[in-house]
Amino acid sequence: MSDTHKTKAQLREEVNSLRQSEERYRGILDGLLEGFQVIDHDWRHLYVNEAAARHRRRKREELLGRTMTEVFPGIEETALFAAMRTAMNTQTPHRMEHEFFFPDGSSTWLELMIQPVPEGISILSIDITGRKRAAAALSDSKGRLRQQTADSSREQSVSAAALSDSKGRLRQQTASLEAVRESERKFRTLVENLPQKVFLKDENSTYVMCNEIFARDLGIRAEEFGGKSDFDFFPKEMAEKYRADDREVMAAGKIVEIEEKYLVDGKESWVQTLKVPMHDESGNTSGLLGVFWDITDRKLAEEEIRRNARELALRNRIAEVFLTERGEEIYARVLDIIREEFGSEYGVFGYIDEKGGLVVPTMTRGVWNQCEVPDKRIVFPRDIWGRSSWPTAIREKRVISSNEPSTVTPEGHITITRHISQPIIHLGEVIGLIQVANKDSDYTDEDIKLLQTISGAIAPVLYARMMQERHDARLREVMDDLARSNQELEQFAYVASHDLQEPLRMVASYTQLLERRYKDQLDETANEFIGYAVEGANRMQRLIQDLLAYSRVTSRGQGFAEANLEEVLAEAKANLQAAIEETSAEITSDPLPVVKADYSQMLQLLQNLIGNAVKFHGEEPPRVRISVEEKPAEWVFSVRDNGIGIDSQYFDRVFVIFQRLGGRADYAGTGIGLALSRRIVHRHGGSIWIESEPGKGSTFCFSLPKRR
Repeated sequence: MSDTHKTKAQLREEVNSLRQSEERYRGILDGLLEGFQVIDHDWRHLYVNEAAARHRRRKREELLGRTMTEVFPGIEETALFAAMRTAMNTQTPHRMEHEFFFPDGSSTWLELMIQPVPEGISILSIDITGRKRAAAALSDSKGRLRQQTADSSREQSVSAAALSDSKGRLRQQTASLEAVRESERKFRTLVENLPQKVFLKDENSTYVMCNEIFARDLGIRAEEFGGKSDFDFFPKEMAEKYRADDREVMAAGKIVEIEEKYLVDGKESWVQTLKVPMHDESGNTSGLLGVFWDITDRKLAEEEIRRNARELALRNRIAEVFLTERGEEIYARVLDIIREEFGSEYGVFGYIDEKGGLVVPTMTRGVWNQCEVPDKRIVFPRDIWGRSSWPTAIREKRVISSNEPSTVTPEGHITITRHISQPIIHLGEVIGLIQVANKDSDYTDEDIKLLQTISGAIAPVLYARMMQERHDARLREVMDDLARSNQELEQFAYVASHDLQEPLRMVASYTQLLERRYKDQLDETANEFIGYAVEGANRMQRLIQDLLAYSRVTSRGQGFAEANLEEVLAEAKANLQAAIEETSAEITSDPLPVVKADYSQMLQLLQNLIGNAVKFHGEEPPRVRISVEEKPAEWVFSVRDNGIGIDSQYFDRVFVIFQRLGGRADYAGTGIGLALSRRIVHRHGGSIWIESEPGKGSTFCFSLPKRR
């Protein structure tokens, strides 16, 4: 073979090799799911892959060869353009997030990595509004790659005879070789400058090539990568996992996106890997393209979100129990939630009582049922605490955990294989304890931190609940004592008033008999003394009768039934008819409702209030107006008069039993009427008050709740 023929053959071989290399690098860029474009120093698009065009909702031919300012008028005024200019001028990479708006009103957020390259800058764009599925785009890219390969093959199918006949054709091939070399160099440079790691493997999962950034991770040069496998760089378990993924991709012929562990210099991180099957001209799988990038920060953020969501859900469930449950059921429900969350077979939730002992209501739920200890208590006084984990946790105010079986449990107690004992601390003092035990697997640091967080959240709520329960217990004691005292007083008042009436009647009767029999035999002074005695006995009898009526409001009251207050008012006016006629009083009223009440006590109430209005009148005849206002949950009544009025300093005093503001000489009565009225209103669940000024009359108001 002549030298010319050798040169031609060498040229063809080198052209084919360079074209294959160029198309391999071009295929890497075209195959990226992320957008990739190259902008020259005049802001012209030198290269745009399908994903980058799709990100901007343009076709590649609309971008290639045109400047950014032509395609996107006004872009030079944006922060994006400023970042690109800075990266180009200072030869420093820049990373940013930018929102792109489109004519239809929609928008897309892209993460942009701007990298200086010899031609100008490259821009890698990742759609962060959602994961893209670009199988169709990749298929198109591979189709174009096959077409380009076919085109290249046709371009190179030059007959040996034609080449030997024309040296001009040889020069043309040489020029073509230089062009291919330049094109291959450009695409190789772009791939090597990608911020992601890129590699190619053959059908046996052996590396064919990689870019420099991947090679640097593994401490070798990119040209040394070929022929090696994952087993040369990674631990066996990790390498086997990578190889299994490769087989899956090549067997299925589909793109696979994986989140997986990655190891550099012994340090583990998270990466997202995209593996794309590659095919030869016959359509057979010839290997795969891999692209991966670090997502450790994102994974850490996702893990933090997951932990926060777990904590929030647990807090909400526990808060609901504290809001809806009462008494010791709270402890059982909360412990069930905590045990479920931590996957624990057993647990304890208790509080410190006023004597310093640990009270554990939940011990009766499951734990003691499986223990054979003789003393199955739920209160553990401090002086019997041993040296197991929970007393130590309380004494030392710190969490104690172990994934080893406990050696200090009492004889007959269930075996504790692993546990966490967490004191509940509020304002620096231990107020309770949470313990979880016997998880199937070891308790983790995350478990411990979560239990510490939950105990901190429970602490103020538990403290408030404990204080409320102690307050309620004391209040119940006081109320019980008060109820007993009231009952005894009512009984005493009833018995005393009932038993006193008979001797008083005897005193009055014999005094009156003495007056009738010896009236003419006694002087005027003796007759006056007898009169005083009779009057005193009668007044004492009225007081006792009033006291008896007062004590009977609750002890002898009738049940509540429908009471027509129109009828009650009519009966009250009839009972007061003599006083009304004597004073020329005028009584008017709004239409009164039917209420659920004690009829006789309603009669007593209206009669007392109207009677007072008639009694305490001024120079004008009494004018009494009874009004009513309906509210959503109650009726509000008012009895207004034009009488002498009351100074505000006496508003409370008028409702006290046997308290009088006027002298007996001016106004009859014992001073029990308003006290009795208040007692009646309170028995019906209402309230009573006064509005008055001296000389301007008084208005007595009272409310009665609506009852079904």
